[in-house]
Amino acid sequence: MKMTKIGYTPQLGDIVTINFDPSKGHEIQKTRPAIVVSNDDYNQVTGMIAVCPITSTKNVKQHFVRINGLEKVRGSVNPFQVRTMDFMDAGRAVKYIETAPGELIATVLMHLEMVFGFDELHE
Repeated sequence: MKMTKIGYTPQLGDIVTINFDPSKGHEIQKTRPAIVVSNDDYNQVTGMIAVCPITSTKNVKQHFVRINGLEKVRGSVNPFQVRTMDFMDAGRAVKYIETAPGELIATVLMHLEMVFGFDELHE
């Protein structure tokens, strides 16, 4: 966990709780755990983080990434609802829970690459 003069700055792979409200339509809602998928430099410079929500639903979709090996968080990551959020805003109530293992981070990032087609940018 990285501390700065402004307080906690989330890092890539951190599992945090964050308030997703206000939300619209089918967007993820309420305060829930999420995994930080933006890199540390982006987080530090912008005061924003990109996160994928973690859901505990029993109705797991094919594209969800099942969480294994964490002590405090259970469920699945939904990489199709990635969202950027201001972690410094008090209303987001960002709190560190634990850090995901490298294998989980890599799997989530791989799913994001498929969603956004980053590999097509290199062609």
